[in-house]
Amino acid sequence: MHDHGRPEPDDVERFYADGPRWSGLPNEALVHEAGRLTPGRALDIGCGEGADAVWLAEQGWEVTAIDPVAAALERARTLADAHGVTHRITFRQQDLTGFLDSALGTFDLVAGSYVPLPEDRDLATGICRLVGPGGALVWIHHLFDIREERMILDPGYLEPFAVAEFGGSMTYPAERNVTSGAGAHHHMDVVLRATRF
Repeated sequence: MHDHGRPEPDDVERFYADGPRWSGLPNEALVHEAGRLTPGRALDIGCGEGADAVWLAEQGWEVTAIDPVAAALERARTLADAHGVTHRITFRQQDLTGFLDSALGTFDLVAGSYVPLPEDRDLATGICRLVGPGGALVWIHHLFDIREERMILDPGYLEPFAVAEFGGSMTYPAERNVTSGAGAHHHMDVVLRATRF
C-alpha cells in the first residue's frame, strides 16, 4: 500500500505490521495552523503513530485521537507515554464512520493528515459538522499531479463542503521538509483551513 488512495483494511494492517512507518514528527502545516489557536478540545482523525496528537497535547490541547489500526495506536500510546502527555489524549480504535455514529459534541479543532478516506459526501459533511462554534478544521494531504485518479477525500474534495458549512475556507500548497519515513518522497502538500464563526 503506497498510493495513499483507498487501501483495504488488511492492507493498512500489513502496512503498520512491519514496524514504525512515519518520521515521528508532527505535520508542519498542522503546527503552523494549530500554533495560532487557543488550545481546547481537538480531534485527530486517522492519528496513525500519534505524532500530531502528541504535539497537540504538548501545546495544551485535550485530544481525542482515532485510528482503526491497532498497531498504529499502540505506537501512538507509546509515543504519548514517552512525552508524558498520555493524560491529555484519549485514543480510540475506530474508523471515522463509527466515530461519526457515536460522537458526542463538537471540537475546537478537527484535523487530519493524509487520511486514506474515499470521496464520500456523508464523511465530508460529518467532518465539517464535528467543528464547534469558533472551531477550526485543518485537513492536509499530499499534492498529487493527477488528483482524479486518486478518488480520495483530500482538501480539494472537502473544500466545497467546508464552504457550505462554514461560509468559506482557504486551500493552499505547503512545502514539506520531511527526510525520513514512508512519505519522505512527497515534497508538497495541500492544506485546507476553515473556521466556524
